[in-house]
Amino acid sequence: MKKRSQLYIFIGLILLKQDIRELIQVFQTNLENVEIVIDDLNILDSSQLEQFDAAYQAKFLLARGYSHEALGEDTKNQGEYRFIELRASKEGATLLLRGWDNVRKAEPEVSMQIRRVLLHRQNHFQRFTLLCVTFSFFYLFLPLQLIAEQHHLSFITQLFFEIGGGILLGAAAFFLFLTIVRLLRLETRIFLFPGAMETTRAYGRREAIGTTAVALILLVFISVILVVAFRLLWE
Repeated sequence: MKKRSQLYIFIGLILLKQDIRELIQVFQTNLENVEIVIDDLNILDSSQLEQFDAAYQAKFLLARGYSHEALGEDTKNQGEYRFIELRASKEGATLLLRGWDNVRKAEPEVSMQIRRVLLHRQNHFQRFTLLCVTFSFFYLFLPLQLIAEQHHLSFITQLFFEIGGGILLGAAAFFLFLTIVRLLRLETRIFLFPGAMETTRAYGRREAIGTTAVALILLVFISVILVVAFRLLWE
């Protein structure tokens, strides 16, 4: 039997004590050989969450376990089990399912329960901001289009210049953006509060505003540099 995998990606999550407690319960109720780790602490019971201070923000959460049901009846698949793993850090969260057949058509109940918790705790302001910032880099082809029109390039040359140059320029600008955001410590997109029962709705606003400002400054700066540089080169 061929193993099937499915990966779900989440951004903009705020997980508080009750959410983490619910995730622990889902894993321990529905799966076997469960391993749950928050930073360097192995979580065997949700009561351990009381050890965390309300202001403590975890850097990493790992939860994994195996399904009660084996993959198949034949001896080739004996000892192999369906597997679920949840990883969450400040950069993002992923939910990995491995071993389920046709998971897209019939998602297992345990996965639905986990995703229900995560989707309920998404920070929509963060998600919208990151989506806008990411797609904004695709608009770097506009100064290239302006340069091509100013210098009356042929259609084929203009097409190659705008599309090819836009892709390369956008990718380079995006990686530069990620580097600056990391240096300024604005990369946090997921907030893990294993000891807090509630937090302010404005949490993460600094990161969202900061990433937007960095993206806009980069877009304007790169566009101006491109226009000036090509004007000097063509003179």
